[in-house]
Amino acid sequence: MTVQKLRIAPASLLVLAYAGKLYGSPVEQAYLSRIDFEEVKEVMDKLNNAFPYVEEIITLRKQFVRDSIAEQVALQNDWQVMIRSALPLLFLKGLFTTSPIQRS
Repeated sequence: MTVQKLRIAPASLLVLAYAGKLYGSPVEQAYLSRIDFEEVKEVMDKLNNAFPYVEEIITLRKQFVRDSIAEQVALQNDWQVMIRSALPLLFLKGLFTTSPIQRS
């Protein structure tokens, strides 16, 4: 039986490709195994060439967000999470002048 690959938002796909090692539980690994990361490989190559520490930066940022959320959830019952993409910052840096990920 062939499992259909999931399609997710390009910015999320890029973050998951870089920070996937943070997701070690069986449920998280099952989710990641259903994602096709092929569409961000070219973008990742460009980012890796332009910013040698991009993987570490994204992974540390994602770890910080996860730790901060866990801490806040433990402290209070009433909370809200807002997720913002870092991809627009790449446009400001001039790395991309158009969207680096094309949807078909």
